[in-house]
Amino acid sequence: MKLLKLAKTIFNDIISQGGEVYIVGGSVRDMLMKRHDSHDVDVEVYHMNYNQLYEVLSQYGNVNTYGKSFAIMSV
Repeated sequence: MKLLKLAKTIFNDIISQGGEVYIVGGSVRDMLMKRHDSHDVDVEVYHMNYNQLYEVLSQYGNVNTYGKSFAIMSV
């Protein structure tokens, strides 16, 4: 439950900066199957560049970036 509260806070910050957040991946499957054991939330963010998203995410911890074709960021 703590993870979902934190995710919602981060999503609201992204949205307030003009971004769009879409939840994707296994956490969507888990919600549909009424499982409550997700350990992470995968999202796609649109309408923000890397630096803008980095600024938002860095408020919540160390930001790690992976990937060559597109950035995959984690907090």
